[in-house]
Amino acid sequence: LAAASGCMVLLIGFETLSPANLLALGKKVNMVDKYEKVIKKIHSYGIAIHGFFILGLDEDDKDVFKRTVSFAQEMRLESAQFAWPVPYPGTALCESLDKAGRIVTKCWSQYETNVVFEPKLMSQEILQMGHKWAWLEFYSLLSIWRRLGIIRRYSVQLWMLNLYYRFFWQRKFRTTKDRKKYEPHFVPG
Repeated sequence: LAAASGCMVLLIGFETLSPANLLALGKKVNMVDKYEKVIKKIHSYGIAIHGFFILGLDEDDKDVFKRTVSFAQEMRLESAQFAWPVPYPGTALCESLDKAGRIVTKCWSQYETNVVFEPKLMSQEILQMGHKWAWLEFYSLLSIWRRLGIIRRYSVQLWMLNLYYRFFWQRKFRTTKDRKKYEPHFVPG
């Protein structure tokens, strides 16, 4: 019905590939073991998927970046976004991190562009660099080509979206003070 009515893309909050993280988040509807089946079903109707993933949750170690990007690429998600948890005031996340002494600043202007808490299984720097790597890897030309190809429903629009994300994130990450290529040592090859 969605495809017949003209639905082009579904935005899906996968959040994480870790059942333990989903449990900690209280996400009872997300079932990691069903992700692949659901993705294939949606794709079978010619509907694209924009996936949302959170990196740096308490059960995530430094391998989360490679695992998550590989999953999104293997499932041929047409587009995706990668974020770290943001402990906004008044949220359960803020309360639990504050109790544990893991919030490093309460300067709210830092909350959108910086990791403002101490991750449990990695450093802030690794989370920030892994986040950059995830964006740059997912929106590399080779990744876009492998995920989209050339003959798909809405090919032009999907390529334009991916090239926009590629341009935006490369510009954002590569105009910072550290212009080095983002292929951090912690991401397995």
